[in-house]
Amino acid sequence: MGWAEATSDIPADQDKDLWNYHLYLDLSYADDLGGPRSIPWRFKQTTNQLNDFDPNMGMLYVEKIISDESPWGMQFGLQGGNDASAQESDWRDGNVANFIKHLGHANVSYQPTQGLTLTAGLMESFIGFESMYAKYNPNYTRAWIADYSPYFLIGAGGHYIIDPDMSVRFFLVTDYNYLEWVNNQPKYAAQFAWKFAPEWTLRQNIFFGPEQEQTDLKYWLGFSDTELQWQTEDLMLGWAYNIGTQQQAINNQQAFWMGSALWARWQITQPWSLAFRPEFFWDPDGMQTGVGQFIGALTLTTEYQVPLLDSSLAMRAEFRHDTSTDGPYSGFFNAAKENPREPPYIAGQNLIFISLLWSYDNSFAKTYRTVTNQLRDPF
Repeated sequence: MGWAEATSDIPADQDKDLWNYHLYLDLSYADDLGGPRSIPWRFKQTTNQLNDFDPNMGMLYVEKIISDESPWGMQFGLQGGNDASAQESDWRDGNVANFIKHLGHANVSYQPTQGLTLTAGLMESFIGFESMYAKYNPNYTRAWIADYSPYFLIGAGGHYIIDPDMSVRFFLVTDYNYLEWVNNQPKYAAQFAWKFAPEWTLRQNIFFGPEQEQTDLKYWLGFSDTELQWQTEDLMLGWAYNIGTQQQAINNQQAFWMGSALWARWQITQPWSLAFRPEFFWDPDGMQTGVGQFIGALTLTTEYQVPLLDSSLAMRAEFRHDTSTDGPYSGFFNAAKENPREPPYIAGQNLIFISLLWSYDNSFAKTYRTVTNQLRDPF
């Protein structure tokens, strides 16, 4: 996931094995302008506490860089906070999912030949425009389509760079939600990426496989994620469209969902940037959110980022408006009610987020193309 650009190729005089470690801390306060009570953000998988101070993410991970002298790479990380804890899990042994959700990375990579990288383990998903780590995203809070597409994948596969402008990936993975174990059959995730002009990149991601106990082909889940990105030194425009469908074995109903978002980010000066995102998410059968509804949202973010030695501190202020309609149980919790979880729900909400994002990256050669970027970026 994510729109961050990969770093430049490895310089010849720095072609050696390197170990890096990374620290990351994400803190925020979310103010629901509709009332003072601390409530959950209904249906949201990340930044899901309102009118409260939230340690949303803390992460530490180490990585071994692939180089010409050593074709092996690895990542291992630990993470915790509200964003990690709130991820839905349905493993047959609940303790397994509760352990895995606190692993930020746990994978090994091997480069048998130039352009081909094989990876196995727990990795950040290449499906989706946004990352679970807010520092990689134009806005602080994530789009609805991001919360209902994979943030992480467990599996094995390969990434092949055909030429400087085209690449493909193919992976066998466990489940659409990496914290579930529905059946023992593998699922399939793939990507085609094409940089068809100097500033333009098109990515097509797919997921296909059995996500129910009934594993007949007609019950398989199909998911498409189409992304288009235009980027210059100071401006970035991104667009994503998601659609998924699955025939329910319990009643043979064909359920589907779809959503789209448009990102715009402007680096005004070195410390200041602005980001803007309109979006919608339509879940008429409650396939993802559990409630039939149409959600529309608008987000505006300003950021001030300063360097601190080898670390950086980003301060973000964000306003967003969300509306949930078209269903008898749609809507958000009401922060003004004595018991905000009791229906009727409110159709719209206005939120303000104040956040601090601190990150530290220890690297003897910051120009290396890291394993993270090989997984997250198509080139």
